[in-house]
Amino acid sequence: MNQSHGPLTPSPTITQILWFITILLVLIGIVIVVRRTVQLFAPSPAPANFPEAAELDAGFARHRLLTMLHILPGLVFMVLGPLQFVGSLRRRKPGLHRWTGRVVLA
Repeated sequence: MNQSHGPLTPSPTITQILWFITILLVLIGIVIVVRRTVQLFAPSPAPANFPEAAELDAGFARHRLLTMLHILPGLVFMVLGPLQFVGSLRRRKPGLHRWTGRVVLA
């Protein structure tokens, strides 16, 4: 059976590409949060080829609590946000979908 896609329904290939990009961006965000958290609580010297990093790290270190209050909710948003677009989750676990949506909005 030939399925046609309407103007608002992307092809499966486009959908796969978009999910790949989304997952890649989420993974990058997770790495950034982990790196910043480690740098805040177990500082290491800035690389010699990136001296500006020391100034940046010092700025975050001066505001450790504010930094954590910013990046931890950001991490939750990055991980849970894309789940709102998973159709099977909406259909099979509507309660979980609603709760993750509430957390994302909060």
